Amino acid sequence: MDKATFVKLITDGILPAPSYFATAATINKTGYENLEQVLGKSHHALNLDEFKQLIKNGAAVLDTRVADIFEKAHVPNSINIGTNGQFAIWAATLLDYKKPTLLVAEAGTENEVITRLARVGIENIIGYLEGGFAAWDKANEPEATISSIEPEEMRGYMDKGWKVLDVRKPGEFETGHIKGAKTLHLQILEENISELDKETPWLIHCAGGFRSMMAATILRNHGFTNIHNVHKGWAAIQNLHNLSFETGPCEMEKKKQMLNDAK
Repeated sequence: MDKATFVKLITDGILPAPSYFATAATINKTGYENLEQVLGKSHHALNLDEFKQLIKNGAAVLDTRVADIFEKAHVPNSINIGTNGQFAIWAATLLDYKKPTLLVAEAGTENEVITRLARVGIENIIGYLEGGFAAWDKANEPEATISSIEPEEMRGYMDKGWKVLDVRKPGEFETGHIKGAKTLHLQILEENISELDKETPWLIHCAGGFRSMMAATILRNHGFTNIHNVHKGWAAIQNLHNLSFETGPCEMEKKKQMLNDAK
């Protein structure tokens, strides 16, 4: 076996390094802020007026509640990354390290959230909404929602022209997916969002529902209005009898393979 064949064999299917790796490497060289300093700066309770003003000034909003609660009502244009999953990894992958970020968290979890973020180098948290989302809701501020459906409802929507967006990793997609589904795994979704038609209605799913809610917030924040998150994800979808499934790589991966084989 020659060197080129060996390298291809052991690297086939490996995803590109997450975008935060380069930032993390730089921070490792230059040094992190002292954790106590980060907590002192970030663990800052903001009243509603302060919170709203910082949003007007351009701060992002990270809501760390679980997806099933977040979808019912949340601060408009916030992104959801629940602390019940691989929170720190996805926060490091999806958040802008340089952009000031506000937290909406379950009361009493703020210190834990800030600490977990700091451990992956996210030190730009500028405070959290005192009283959590309940304070926003009590003040009758504008609220946004994400619509979700059950897997059993997918066939009906697909018959009406809705398309499926699978945000799982390529390896997950390859082992089984809905026939005709579009795939853009969550890690690269935002940078490739131009591949998706905003006029097309999308049913978004992942393996179990954690990543698809993050994907739904990203699409919504980019102006997609016809989107539904699919509860339970592939874990439930694969057991449906009214959908067609297939295996194998997506069209992008097939084209890449053809180009590599042609070399």
